[in-house]
Amino acid sequence: MTSCDDKPCRSGGSCNPAATRFTCACPSGFTGLYCETNIDDCPTLNPCNNGTCNDLINGFSCNCTPGYTGINCETEINECESSPCSTKDPKSTCLNLINQFACVCGPDFTGQLCRTGMNVVAQAENLVKPDGALSSVSAAGDDNNTLAVASTVSDALIFVAASLSVEERTSFSWTLNEMVDWCTYEGQECDMKGHFASFNDPTMGNCYTFNSVSSTRDFKAVQAGEKGGLSMMMKVNQSQYASWTDVAGIRVFLHDKRELVYPESVSITVTPGTASSAVIARASHFLTYFCYMP
Repeated sequence: MTSCDDKPCRSGGSCNPAATRFTCACPSGFTGLYCETNIDDCPTLNPCNNGTCNDLINGFSCNCTPGYTGINCETEINECESSPCSTKDPKSTCLNLINQFACVCGPDFTGQLCRTGMNVVAQAENLVKPDGALSSVSAAGDDNNTLAVASTVSDALIFVAASLSVEERTSFSWTLNEMVDWCTYEGQECDMKGHFASFNDPTMGNCYTFNSVSSTRDFKAVQAGEKGGLSMMMKVNQSQYASWTDVAGIRVFLHDKRELVYPESVSITVTPGTASSAVIARASHFLTYFCYMP
C-alpha cells in the first residue's frame, strides 16, 4: 500500500505517501507503523514514589497512597499542620504519622485530642466510683425513681459535654431549620440566615439569637400587639430526647441585644402543644434566644 487515500494512520497521525510505501508521522504519545500504539509513560521504574501510575496520552498521573501528595506523590502530608492536639492543651505534642497523627498530652489534659481536662476526669471518676453519685442510678431505676435518675445522669452529662469541642457539641443538638417551622416579624418572613446568630452552651445545647448585634437588620419594637412583633412556629421532636429527660420544651430569653444569656438567666419555657406569648414593657432593641433542651 502506497496510497494515503484510505487514511491508514490512526490516532490523528498524518500520512506521507512514498514511491513504494506510505509512512505515518505519529502525534506525540503514539508509535507504531500506523500510530496504533500508545507509548507507555509508566515505565518499569514507577515515577510515582508513593502511589500507582496511570498511563495517559503522552503523560501519566499518579494515584497517591493515603498520606502523600504531589505530582509524583513525593510529599508526605503533615497531619499536624492544623495543630489538632493543641486546641485546648498548649503543652501537647503532635506526632506526624503516615495518614494519621498521635497526640502526646501535657500534664493537665488527656484524651485522643488532649481536649479532656484532668479535673473533668477526676470529677467523672468520683461519679462512677463505688460510692459515687452514679452508683445510685441502678437502684433508683429499680425503685422507679425517675427524678433521681434524671438529676444524677444530667449532672454527669454536663461534665461530658464540657469536655467536647464546640463543633462536636453543635452536631449533637438541633439546627435552626430543625427547630423552626416558620418565622415572621411584623408579618414579614424572617431571613433565617441573616436575622439569626447561633452559639452552643454545654448545658443548654444549640441556642439561636434573633436580632443579635450581627443581624443584617436592626429590629425595633415599635408596634404593639402580636402582629407588631416576632411570631414563630417551633418544632420539638420528643422522640429524640434522652430516656431520662423529664422536661420537654424550648427556653426563651428576652433581653437587651448587648447582654449575654446563661442557664440561670430569666426565661420562659414553651412546652410542646401550646401557644405562648411574651410582652416587653419598654420600647427597646430586643433579641430572643431559644435553646434545644436535651
